[in-house]
Amino acid sequence: REREREREYAFNNTIGLQQGPLYIPGTAVAVSEAIKLTCSAALVLYQNGFDRGMQEIREEILQKPRSMLKLLVPAALYTFQNTLLFFAVTLLDAATFQVTYQLKVLTTALFSVVMLGKRLSIQQWLSLIVLMAGVAAIQTPAKAPASAASEASQADSNAARFLGLLLVIAACVSSGFAGVYFEKILKGEVTSLWIRNMQLAFFGVVLSLLSLVYTDLDKRASEVWMDAHTHTHTH
Repeated sequence: REREREREYAFNNTIGLQQGPLYIPGTAVAVSEAIKLTCSAALVLYQNGFDRGMQEIREEILQKPRSMLKLLVPAALYTFQNTLLFFAVTLLDAATFQVTYQLKVLTTALFSVVMLGKRLSIQQWLSLIVLMAGVAAIQTPAKAPASAASEASQADSNAARFLGLLLVIAACVSSGFAGVYFEKILKGEVTSLWIRNMQLAFFGVVLSLLSLVYTDLDKRASEVWMDAHTHTHTH
């Protein structure tokens, strides 16, 4: 019975490492951005009617390149953030991932103070401190059964957990900066929420596809180099 528990513990803590990637993060991000773009466009057409909706889409997306380019930075950061999260979710358990990701509230507050000059009340600072304490508490590792096999699997699990935490923290920083930057550059502009979502999703799709193309070309180049290297040594 004890051995069965050890095997179950090792399996649950190393499944992400042993099974390999369950999906390609870049593809998942590209698909999610494409869905967001399609849904936002559908809502624009629904709210304004087909003719007026298409006219608004043309004016805001095709005829205002300067306004579009303002959103390139936050769109790139959101795409980067989503990619990190897809990697992190395979390395962390659900509770740790969800709680740690709430640090985006802290990073957003700090960037708001630095970039927008906002002032936080004592209650807000206390709330952020409580949030940090909660995140720290969830990081306490679970006790594993004592055996050589479990110690090895626990070491792998701790390494994966640490990497996952770094990815989530980087995503929180990216999310906080992107949100505050987005608010700063668009302050005073009056544009439909769904149009803004379309603009962000458009860049998200483009950047995700470029990332996939680069990854595929890099993989193919590595395979060609390995084949050439192997062929040279065999002769």
